[in-house]
Amino acid sequence: MAHDGAGWLTTVFTHAAQQAGADADTDSLIAEAEDLEARWSESGRTCHNLKYLARVLEAIDELAGCAHAPHELQLAAFYHGSVFYVPKRLDFLHAGRNVAAGATLARTRLPVLGVPTDAVERIGTLIDSASEFGAAADVDQQVFHDALLTTLTMAPQDYKEYRERMSGQYEHLPRRLYLLGRRRQIAALLGRDSIFSSPLGGQDEEIARSNLESELARIATELGDDGTDDNPAETYSGPPSGTIIIKGIKATSIANEEDDHPAAEETIDSGEPEAADIAEEDHRAHDVSSLESVVDDIDDFAGAHSPRAPKEELPED
Repeated sequence: MAHDGAGWLTTVFTHAAQQAGADADTDSLIAEAEDLEARWSESGRTCHNLKYLARVLEAIDELAGCAHAPHELQLAAFYHGSVFYVPKRLDFLHAGRNVAAGATLARTRLPVLGVPTDAVERIGTLIDSASEFGAAADVDQQVFHDALLTTLTMAPQDYKEYRERMSGQYEHLPRRLYLLGRRRQIAALLGRDSIFSSPLGGQDEEIARSNLESELARIATELGDDGTDDNPAETYSGPPSGTIIIKGIKATSIANEEDDHPAAEETIDSGEPEAADIAEEDHRAHDVSSLESVVDDIDDFAGAHSPRAPKEELPED
């Protein structure tokens, strides 16, 4: 069934906030939802936009049967990528999402809406977990992790088009550098015992691996090598978990609709440094463990790290 994208997202946000304990009036909740929607619609968001947010919310619906508090996961989804920036250096890249700033925005604004302190902290911790690589012990963090990987479960042609849009977000950087970093991300994911970590997430394991393997083959062809690196990919196994069923509002997908929301005028300063000269790239990259970031710990490529760089993101879509 077709949906009015903006109206649907507003309803999901306001209901989730109320479920989390917000006591602000409806107009205030709607205003916050609309501001977040505008942030997700900023120019330059070729891949992580309202359509991506809708897919994450749909994935949370599908995995909600093993989540403690789906409404908190929904709120974390709205805020986690709400701060956008265009990468300006090669020392850290996060696909345009400053997750640390998104967590700060949630911790700042949700209390104003009347959300209790304990719920705000749980939501902030969920967002923080998107910047951590490792096996989450908390089932809600596992669900959030898997929901952020929703693009891996697209149909092959849709996945290919999405990846092309993502790479376009880095067209101002050397293509070879992007491909080297991307290859290490994919190798790290494929090296895991399981890409998904929540109890229900493994149902799409096969299609995710197929998409990643196809992308890896295309990268090897473009780089003109055998697709191997001197440094092995980092691996880990997802933890076991129990299931507690607490149902929330269903965020039915609007992922097939094109968003035409106006670009946001207000942004949060992501603490990005000024543009730097790009040094000659080196084939010796450090291992990276993030899917949607392009290069982590990039000293070998382009010099010193910025002291104000956002934290490394956990693999995402």
